[in-house]
Amino acid sequence: MLNPLLAVTESPTAVRVAYRTKEWVFPREDCVLLPIANTTAELLAKYLAGRLLDVLKSRHQFIPDVMRVEVEESFGQVAAYEWTGRQASVGA
Repeated sequence: MLNPLLAVTESPTAVRVAYRTKEWVFPREDCVLLPIANTTAELLAKYLAGRLLDVLKSRHQFIPDVMRVEVEESFGQVAAYEWTGRQASVGA
């Protein structure tokens, strides 16, 4: 799920991001492109929980009953994603 408002172009040396008339260019080695629409703490927590669940299943054949991942935006500001196997919830 990519952000439809951003145009992202990768090359071997750079990642170029364009939004309307503005453009940013970053060194390729400084970038990790994630399959999420925005880098909010909530979406990062959900993404990390999914990756952790995949690793637990594939490497350890383990599926937890409940898993909660929290991402701290700043001191005291936390976003959380909780996976229960039946449903997931995102909260701050």
